[in-house]
Amino acid sequence: MRYFTLLVWVACLLLSGCGSSSSKGKETKENSIITDKISESTLPIADSIRTVPIYNNNAVLYLDCSHSMKGYINTARDAKFKNVISSLLYWVPTKAYLFDTREHPEVPRDDFIDLINTRKISWSDESDLTQMIASMVRKVNDGSTGISYLITDGIMSGSNQEVRESVDRSFNITSRGTLTARIADAVSSCNKDIAILLIKYTSNFTGKYYCYTNIDQVDFNEVQRPFYVIAIGNRKLIKDLAERTEKDELLRDNHGMLLLGDERPYDLSLRPRIKEGLSLSKDNQIIMGTSIRPDDYMFFNGNLSSLPSYMRTPEYFENNGEVYIQYSQKGKFAKLDAQYISYEIDGENLNLGVQSKFLRRNAMYFKLKNEMPRWVEMSSSDDDTNIKQSPVPTTFNFKYFVGGLARIDKDEYVTKIDTLRFK
Repeated sequence: MRYFTLLVWVACLLLSGCGSSSSKGKETKENSIITDKISESTLPIADSIRTVPIYNNNAVLYLDCSHSMKGYINTARDAKFKNVISSLLYWVPTKAYLFDTREHPEVPRDDFIDLINTRKISWSDESDLTQMIASMVRKVNDGSTGISYLITDGIMSGSNQEVRESVDRSFNITSRGTLTARIADAVSSCNKDIAILLIKYTSNFTGKYYCYTNIDQVDFNEVQRPFYVIAIGNRKLIKDLAERTEKDELLRDNHGMLLLGDERPYDLSLRPRIKEGLSLSKDNQIIMGTSIRPDDYMFFNGNLSSLPSYMRTPEYFENNGEVYIQYSQKGKFAKLDAQYISYEIDGENLNLGVQSKFLRRNAMYFKLKNEMPRWVEMSSSDDDTNIKQSPVPTTFNFKYFVGGLARIDKDEYVTKIDTLRFK
């Protein structure tokens, strides 16, 4: 009986253990289902977090190593080209590469400087600006780098094959639209918080310059030639570079700077200049008294601090400013003729004048068009076979190259529409 009782007790214990194991398995399965449901419910949140770009505070630098660049390091009298590269290399952690039609293996920074100083760079018969820009955009888009630089002469050209097979080797002139579209396509994939900074420098150039036919050559000996820094990156880093360029002794001696892909639209915050016969109603409508004559000008103050410096001129506003008037309460807005508008610029303040006869019982708004700074046009040459006779240093096809980069700015106008109403 004693052994039999012990045997029954052991059997019950084993059955109890099996039951517990089965329950635990079921509970584990249920917990697994619950966990899966929780995980699924959090995926959209996790995805939304991952879509916020996080940029590294580092850089890559590409040196265009086509033969047309060789003359900048051949000079014995001007260190500007070398100094700009050196300054950029050591601003933030930077990886350096040579680039012709493809990216070459990384060169350590000190070795890169040594290659330039000893003139041991392997120059290529051709280079591809489109591939360079596309690679820069790709590295910034995927977050592997915060900012990328390109040091180039800015000459936009097709491949040697395209030039060779074109009539009279004229591809670089007859196909400018195609070349611009290639650059535009490369920057079209930029994330929305990416900007482009273009800076123009000049340095002595000693060596052969190859014209648009890729056959005609011009010999230069210690003659000033333009070269460019093109930076593509996170908007904050780009603006930091722009600010540093204006202050850094090695970088600030430039001849033009252009920021593309800035945060827009700019807000001028137009407000009427209060004077006798003019007041504001409780709903912020502008009340014009009868003492204001039809031919009098009403003036509006605007804040220009957010605009690039080249836009802050009366000439720029006269060429690109537009005032629109609503002539009836429910009517469409129509552009006002420029002869009834005046502009005064005082530092960061805009004084916009509009003849009052167009404003009574109406509404008004102002728009400013986007236009390239003049130095871009002045720096560009349409035919470089006579480049030695040019009174100022120019770059072949430069404005068409910049036109491609500028496609990052898709809007024709740069200012916010702020409607002012009158009664």
